[in-house]
Amino acid sequence: MCSPQHADLIQEVADELVNDDKAFTAFEVSLEVQKRAKKNGLPHERHREMKNTTHRTLQQFVDNGVYEQTLADVGAPTRAFLYHPPGFDVSSYVPLERRDKPQTQPPQTAASSAGNSSAGTSSPGLSTTGVTAVVFDDSDEGDEQDTSGTHAAGGKTGDARGTVAVSAQVLRSAGFNKDDVVYACASTKDGSKVLVLTKQVLAGLSKQTSYTVDHGNNIRITEFTLKKAGLDTSNGYDFERDGDQVVVKAHD
Repeated sequence: MCSPQHADLIQEVADELVNDDKAFTAFEVSLEVQKRAKKNGLPHERHREMKNTTHRTLQQFVDNGVYEQTLADVGAPTRAFLYHPPGFDVSSYVPLERRDKPQTQPPQTAASSAGNSSAGTSSPGLSTTGVTAVVFDDSDEGDEQDTSGTHAAGGKTGDARGTVAVSAQVLRSAGFNKDDVVYACASTKDGSKVLVLTKQVLAGLSKQTSYTVDHGNNIRITEFTLKKAGLDTSNGYDFERDGDQVVVKAHD
């Protein structure tokens, strides 16, 4: 099972890759997380321990239309999901080189191979020094397609801790930017209990807590806050923008 520390690193790496319009797989996210975990003195976790959390984290971008998910040949024994910007030519994706395949090009870093039409250029925020991608020591790198069913009920689900990430696109669309304070307030809409994310506590809203927009322009709402506001957690959540507010509601 993925630890909370590794879950935070997964979100961090995903934010950077998406913000840079890269195309990448869940396994590539795992490789980068493993590097950062080692640098931070965290225990090593294998891809199989992180992949469910990784797919849940990436699903937020698919749900919000920021990214698409396509089953593709990624250089593994079986096809896996490639996460990419809308309109990306999946056939142009350059898979990581595998130890059991003859190398036809120089080894790439996990970050550089995640590029879209400009594959080979690393993302500014990703560490690539001295690390090659020919490190397929996990035996399950191609089975991501079996673990993506993290939204069986259709709504956005939380990570291993029940924390729900509100993506940069949703927040920016409502005018929230890095370091802004976001007030999470309980309210009702169309007869249902909702959580309203706003820049100020307005009349009729009951403040539950506040968050600060992080470096990736995201915030993460705890399960405790959602339940405290009276939202039903069983079917996941949906986000919608209402002017300069973001409304979090239980998925029907």
